[in-house]
Amino acid sequence: MLESAVELLGGLFFGTVVLLIGFCVVGSMVAALRAVSRECASSPVRQEALAAHRTAGFAGTLLARQARGGQPMNPARKA
Repeated sequence: MLESAVELLGGLFFGTVVLLIGFCVVGSMVAALRAVSRECASSPVRQEALAAHRTAGFAGTLLARQARGGQPMNPARKA
């Protein structure tokens, strides 16, 4: 009786740990994708470059960069 109770609790614990790890992995992936999506959508420089790229392809992206004076894509980052 005691052995079966211990085995049941061990199985429940193992199943719970597996589910917890799975939820953590999936949650981390969702959070990372939302952060990347939010950062891309909130940057006006990237919006401008993306719009130029969609309308005129790679040449449009280069023209948009030249219109900004050749600034890097992320002006907040200092090299």
